[in-house]
Amino acid sequence: MRSIGKIIGFLMALMIMVLTLVVYINQSIDKTVKDHLRVGTTYMTMNNPFYEVINAEIEKEITEQGGTVFTRDPALSSEKQVEQIQYFIDQEMDVIILNPVKSDDKATKQMVQKAEKSGIKVIVVDSQLSDKVHVTSTIVSDNYQAGVLLAEDLKSRRDKGNILILEHRDAVSGNQRIKGFTDCIARDKGFRIVAKKESLGQTEVSMPVVERVLKSGTGFDVVMALNDLAAIGAVAALDKNDIDNSILIYGVDGAPDMKNLLATTDDVTATVAQSPLAMGHKAAQLALNVSKGKSVPSRVVIPVTLMTKKSIGDYDLKGWQ
Repeated sequence: MRSIGKIIGFLMALMIMVLTLVVYINQSIDKTVKDHLRVGTTYMTMNNPFYEVINAEIEKEITEQGGTVFTRDPALSSEKQVEQIQYFIDQEMDVIILNPVKSDDKATKQMVQKAEKSGIKVIVVDSQLSDKVHVTSTIVSDNYQAGVLLAEDLKSRRDKGNILILEHRDAVSGNQRIKGFTDCIARDKGFRIVAKKESLGQTEVSMPVVERVLKSGTGFDVVMALNDLAAIGAVAALDKNDIDNSILIYGVDGAPDMKNLLATTDDVTATVAQSPLAMGHKAAQLALNVSKGKSVPSRVVIPVTLMTKKSIGDYDLKGWQ
């Protein structure tokens, strides 16, 4: 009987040890999960390789440090983006990396403020929120300078021109590029803006827009597009309507497709290269730093570079810079 009692006592002690170990392991797992950086990312659309590259760079660097990235695509819907930010708040993300669909959207700005007040750091990339909305940091290319560089290239080629502008009015970054361009040409009376058209920065939108301008009889010999996708839409519209390549076409991004057109055709004139790799790297580094309680700059401006047929040989045509 004594041996049975000893066995029972031993088994009970063993069970207590096992239960204690299980509790300890669970607590350790919970602590590890909480200690891992959790980042939510949402861009205006993933139908743009530029944002895919930014996000891939963020994901690579965050996961290398043991963190996790949760990505959502609002598909140019500010309402969906607001829902996505709310989801990130509900899931208690540590950091939200945001490229706003609409920079002046009231609901988006309110949701960002809600995130920051709840302790979630918000990093805005490739654009910015209008008005004074507090975010942890904003990372942008020198968008105004991008427009200036294109205007200076135009003036080096011609002393007059009728200009069609393809814009994306809800994007502060796009508006700044257009402003840099128009400010620079405003001093030259030979240049005239004949039309400004909404393109949403998308090829499939800009192509029919440019076709409608052609059919309206509005004459233009320069296209200034806020980005390369819109510029490529203009190329497609001109090609479809058998318009010769005397029209100068400008874009911004330095996308592989645009660089290949520069290198192999006369269809486009120049682009200003941004660096989604640098932007993604910087966003990831800021996210890692704020998660450790380190201070970060409230604004980061990344330089841009003009690309023309003369300089395109200095760049990798297959990827982004």
